[in-house]
This record gives sequence, C-alpha cells and structure tokens, in this order.
Amino acid sequence: RHVISESENVDITLDDGTKVGGEVIYADDRHDVAVVGFSGKKAPVTTGLALAPGAVDDLDSVVATGYPFLAGKPSFQISKGEVRNRSFERDFDGDLKETYIQHSASIDPGSSGGPLLDAKNQVVGINTGFLPEKHDVFLALPQKVVGDAVDKAITIEEMRSVPEWRTAGIYKACK
Repeated sequence: RHVISESENVDITLDDGTKVGGEVIYADDRHDVAVVGFSGKKAPVTTGLALAPGAVDDLDSVVATGYPFLAGKPSFQISKGEVRNRSFERDFDGDLKETYIQHSASIDPGSSGGPLLDAKNQVVGINTGFLPEKHDVFLALPQKVVGDAVDKAITIEEMRSVPEWRTAGIYKACK
C-alpha cells in the first residue's frame, strides 16, 4: 500500500517495456497491502503467480524478489534465504500486533510488494520491509493476508456490475 501511496490509478510497466494503465482495486492500510488491476477491458497478461495452498514452516527455503532503486533507477533483484520464524509478531503503537514471516532472503529499500516465493515458485508472502537495527531480519506478510486481500478485490470487481452496489457506494461517498 505504501508503494502506491494514496493513488487510485497507477502506471504498470511490463517486461517488454510496454506501459499500461492500472487501478487500485483494494487497499488495506492496516496490513500495508494493495491489489492493483489493469484498466480497460482486456488485460495485457493472462497468467501470474499462484498463491501457495498453505503457510510456510520454519527453515523452508524462500526466494524474495523486488525492484529496488540502484544507481537512480529500478533494478530487478532476487535472493535466496530461509524462513527464520513463520509467525513473527511485531507490536505497533502498543495495542496493535501484526504477524509476519521473518526470513533471511535479502531485500533492499524499494523491494516492498515483491513476492516471497517457496520452492515451487508459489507466493507464500509479500515482502514489506526489514528491521534496520538487526542483521538479516526481513519481513513478509503471510500468504493468508495476501489471499484475503485478493479475495476482497475479486468481490469488489464482481460487485461493480451490480447497480445497487454502485448506487450505495455513491451515496456513501456523497454523505
């Protein structure tokens, strides 16, 4: 979520350099995750990464990917590591606790939002950051949080075609 800031629309650059429009379908400030979809009727890609069917275990091998800025421009990064703690709890503001996957696959600033993959190249989490005061402590949102966000985005997309839902949304926004 923090990568797209408060944006509703984004530019997506594909592997071949093609730029296409995208829109934020769902955003969750609490977990710092957003789901972005392609604008328009036809998506320029038809496949993506699959979510792993379950949670990771301690010492599972993982691969982190991201696009940190190096020498002033985005650069693809990939690194291997292992799960150090599959349910690392972190306190925020004393009352709010969040659970992350703590792993050793190195990520740099700018890699937030990149997938954390298992040995089958399935998404087990989304990289969110690291603890600068610790050596090799990198954090990812667990697959369940990612799956819940995707499910909510799918529901929103399905509901967009229901006139009553759109009317209720407009009414709520105007109120």
